[in-house]
Amino acid sequence: MLKKPPLHIHLQCENCGNIEDVLNQEIIFEYLKINQLIEEDRKCRIYDMDIMIHGLCRDCIDSPKKIIVQSY
Repeated sequence: MLKKPPLHIHLQCENCGNIEDVLNQEIIFEYLKINQLIEEDRKCRIYDMDIMIHGLCRDCIDSPKKIIVQSY
């Protein structure tokens, strides 16, 4: 049986492009619960999960410079 790797969550700033690791244990625990729910619902086994959250970083939110964000 394969051991599950640690969950990896990132926040990518749509303004400056900076990528930050999300290390908050409560957030990681909630995503692990979602992982388990998907496995139960889909009757599958997930071995890896890489999450990229897109938004604005703290520096860009606090910056007086104009924020340019492309819409999807």
